[in-house]
Amino acid sequence: MKEEKWKNLLTDIKEKFGLVKQKKEKLKFPEGAALETVIFKNVDGQKMKLERTTKPKVISEEIHYHKRTAESWTEYKTSPDEIVSTEKLFRWDGAQWQEIKWREPV
Repeated sequence: MKEEKWKNLLTDIKEKFGLVKQKKEKLKFPEGAALETVIFKNVDGQKMKLERTTKPKVISEEIHYHKRTAESWTEYKTSPDEIVSTEKLFRWDGAQWQEIKWREPV
């Protein structure tokens, strides 16, 4: 989802439902990744959580091996200008967040 569309979605949620909580945090890996969380109540009064993760696009992945110590590690090369985002929607069932499978229309 593009940044402009995300902001429009947040504006619509604020106008229709009001926000209970909104936060944005930086993730440790990969560098430049962020998690934005919005919690609101839907028309039925159920708590809903919308999460958006943005991170740089992975261009290549190199796996390195060390024979003697039997270790391996992965090195990721990311794009400096391309961003990938994923969105997830959750519903609170009284005990925990249950993910709702949804797909953005094309």
